[in-house]
Amino acid sequence: RALELGWPVTQSYGMTETASQVAAQTVVAARSDPEGDLEILPHWHLTPAEEDRAILRGSALANGWLIPDGSSWLWEPLDPQQGLLTTDRLALREDGTRSYLRFLGRHGRRVKIKGEFVSLDEVEAHLRRLLPPDFPACTVVALPHARLGHELLWVLEADSPPNCAADLLRRYHTEQPTLPALTLCSLPHFPRSDLGKVRHTDLLQRLVETRR
Repeated sequence: RALELGWPVTQSYGMTETASQVAAQTVVAARSDPEGDLEILPHWHLTPAEEDRAILRGSALANGWLIPDGSSWLWEPLDPQQGLLTTDRLALREDGTRSYLRFLGRHGRRVKIKGEFVSLDEVEAHLRRLLPPDFPACTVVALPHARLGHELLWVLEADSPPNCAADLLRRYHTEQPTLPALTLCSLPHFPRSDLGKVRHTDLLQRLVETRR
């Protein structure tokens, strides 16, 4: 939508431990393929690891982490030779002298339903394509289920779901019949980090408590 409005936006990939971007897409490339691969910046080197993850090495990589321990802090060093194993799932490819990545989702955001792995990020991506601009914040979580393995909930940050939510859910089920069914619910406020990111573990706990 931003590109259609003429805004020069583009997507990038980075993390706290890299101080900034690891890969980015030019505005020209974004206009032709908004969800295309991102070119890895030349000072980073990524090698494939298990379960679609990657090992990241580069001169801008952090030296370690400060971890709170009560009233003090602990220092956990990061070995630059060993590199950093990403918690994200990434697809890597090379084209001549250039390297590219595609973000596939968070590693911990996959669950088994009826014996099949399901990516919660993929489900959310399909939902996002259907949502109007003024729709409440929402996310997909998986609750343990005795028969299915997991049950997927589409959770809205609202006192109650808007009138259009049920229609959007029916459209999702019609257009994505191969993906698991979703149950619609809402919470007035999502637990969030200081950076505003949804704390999915805390959110899941709240949902378990409300459904008891």
